[in-house]
Amino acid sequence: MSTLVIKYPVKNPSEKGKNLMSNIAIMRAKKLNNMGNVVASLQHCYRERDTPNANPNLTAHNEHHASKSTQEATSVLRELLPEKRRKDAVLVIEYVLTASPEWWVSASPDKQESFFDSARQWVVDKYGAKNIVTATIHHDETSPHLSVFVVPITSDGRLSAKDYIGNRQKMTADQTTFAQAVAHLGLERGLEGSKATHQSIQKYYSAIERTQATQVTISPEAVTPKILKKGFLTRQEEAPEVIAERLTQAIREVYEPMAAKALKNAENERKAKELRKVVKGLQKRLKSSQEPFNGLLEEQMRDVLAMALKYQRQNELAKGIKKQRYVKRQR
Repeated sequence: MSTLVIKYPVKNPSEKGKNLMSNIAIMRAKKLNNMGNVVASLQHCYRERDTPNANPNLTAHNEHHASKSTQEATSVLRELLPEKRRKDAVLVIEYVLTASPEWWVSASPDKQESFFDSARQWVVDKYGAKNIVTATIHHDETSPHLSVFVVPITSDGRLSAKDYIGNRQKMTADQTTFAQAVAHLGLERGLEGSKATHQSIQKYYSAIERTQATQVTISPEAVTPKILKKGFLTRQEEAPEVIAERLTQAIREVYEPMAAKALKNAENERKAKELRKVVKGLQKRLKSSQEPFNGLLEEQMRDVLAMALKYQRQNELAKGIKKQRYVKRQR
């Protein structure tokens, strides 16, 4: 008996290299330290300049909060900026808050709205609502996302991006707290300390091929139209589209569990690879920090540590004095 073999769908080769990610919370921050950069970014945000990656048919669905145009946002910014500031000071921090593409595919409208509410609240909690120049939800790009422009003004009135995102530790902490803010939506943080590399579609489909079966075999009987109604001289058979739907459903019942298993395998493989990179990086950092102490006696080690603590206290004291002087000058 001959058989008809239908292989699982294969993605177009042109899609090779695209990214496929798990349900990851994504937060990026960019410093803008002159008005020209700020205006250019705002114009992109409001689609007041050519934006090739945006679908013009969907732009009308974008939602603007706080300010509705570049002109209005710039006016708000000028009111927020202190008169006395360094020439090289960061004027605005631009945030992009989103999630990995596949999360948006499965997320309900209520979940998506909750994401944007939680993301916006995270920015408010960090900077204060009064320091937000604009907050825009973009629906016209591949993945919806929230763009927020904030002025990094401290509680004592200083313009200081350094106080908010001045080092790697602060940025790492922000990634963690943001992920926690949207964790109730099924999102998680990327692996801490890793240089995130997301699973490619090619690897995803190769993972499918490693699962239990790689093809579905359909017998000739399966494609033969079923008789729905039989009369004396006539009979009613399945229409071609009904046959197609029946076969598609049969394939889907086998394919979908395998696809889910493949995605899980691919994601576990990606996480394990990232973890190995993190461990290797930590080992290097630990080794480099230990090298200056090699060959020292225990008593000498105690002396070095005591001296280090002394310098740390002196630095903290000097930093506090410098901050107090700055505040006095601003008054």
